[in-house]
Amino acid sequence: WRCTAAVVACAAACALAVDQYALVVLAEYPHDASAFTQGLLVLRGGGTTVLAESTGLYGQSTVREVALATGEVLRQTALNASYFAEGLALVPGSPRVCGDGGCGGGSEYALYQLTWREHTTMVWKEDLTLGCQVAQSSPLQGWGLTYDGKYLIQSDGSNMLYFLHPQNLTVARTVEVTENGQARGRLNELEWVQGQIWANVWYSNTIVMIDPTTGYVTGELPCTGIINPQPEVLNGIAYDEATNRLFITGKNWPTLFQVMVCKNGQPQNANCIGSGVPLSSSSSSTSTTVKSGAVSSTGTENKVSVTSVLWALATGSGVALILSLYAYCC
Repeated sequence: WRCTAAVVACAAACALAVDQYALVVLAEYPHDASAFTQGLLVLRGGGTTVLAESTGLYGQSTVREVALATGEVLRQTALNASYFAEGLALVPGSPRVCGDGGCGGGSEYALYQLTWREHTTMVWKEDLTLGCQVAQSSPLQGWGLTYDGKYLIQSDGSNMLYFLHPQNLTVARTVEVTENGQARGRLNELEWVQGQIWANVWYSNTIVMIDPTTGYVTGELPCTGIINPQPEVLNGIAYDEATNRLFITGKNWPTLFQVMVCKNGQPQNANCIGSGVPLSSSSSSTSTTVKSGAVSSTGTENKVSVTSVLWALATGSGVALILSLYAYCC
């Protein structure tokens, strides 16, 4: 049993391992250097890609549509000067948050935009007219926002993530984000990427990858040196799932970067996140499998057999347990 306990401890440490990633710049696009970027997402993909962006600061906050290729602001709406805009997320359909008529009455989507300390979320129609303002009592501050297909996920600058019902912005559950057992705070702008939450970390050039169920940081992507000189902090992640393209920028950056992200030691190929090759186009032998933030080029996911672990525990067989845990961890 001492052997078994040691293996269990080893497995726990293995499960908490943080994978390291590296990025490759694929393209550079112009970005409004006056934009204090607080939220970023791909609004429409394809050949004429359009981004949606939230820009902050009191008296300067906007929600806007931006042409990727040129950086041109296609249209925008300014917030009242008493609001400091923050994270931005797109929810498909016509959410009922603005009443029985939904937001826009048959709209294809609504844009949710946080404010910093005003306890208010703006819900915008497709034409960037205001559908409604929704008061929030929790979280206390608005920082980053994304959508996982069911819940809005909000950060508040701490190590907590809040999963919100889009219909009324009430909290469904919370997750505490930790890295190697320690709180990982200052979580800022968020993006949902292949089943993981990616977060900018305020006052750093690091993006962390978070398991949405456990809150464990499973991967880190350092972005230092991508732009020189660096005007302000890194803050802005946009992922186009349909085309497997990934974009990053920062506050007051004159450039927006299309990047490919590969796990250290992994070949820089179509299996990397943001390679531009849609995931469905990869062959079964080289398909991308994302598990706990790690990208595997094998296309297979090792799973520990619950039955084998129980059998090993019941019989005291350290060897069987080692083999079972090895299949999971290694």
